Order: sequence, then structure tokens, then C-alpha cells
Amino acid sequence: KRAPSEKDGFMWFCDGCGTKLYEEYFHVTDIVKELPPVFERFYASVNNRRCKSCGRVAERPEES
Repeated sequence: KRAPSEKDGFMWFCDGCGTKLYEEYFHVTDIVKELPPVFERFYASVNNRRCKSCGRVAERPEES
């Protein structure tokens, strides 16, 4: 259990070189409701998905 001051963090890294692409921190209260918008903010933006080091763009995983 987290204290009210503690935040959860979500990070994505480049599959090519390992550079951090995007991160977001917030206090999660309902992960089912709050996590999908975080993923959408990452995947909806090519700028968020483009590696600043090698230029590789992270692809959105295919839904099954």
C-alpha cells in the first residue's frame, strides 16, 4: 500500500538502444480506469514514441 504522497511510475524504453522514451507518474487509485489513458498518451504521439538517441519509433502492440 502506498502513502498518499507516493506516486506510481510508468516508463517506456527504446527496443533498439534502451533509451527512455516516455515516463508518467501519478497516484493510482483505480488502475483499470487510469492506466488505459496513460498508454494512449504514449502510443498516440509519435514524438513520445521516437527515440531521441537512435530515431527508432516504438510501435503500438497489436491487439489480440
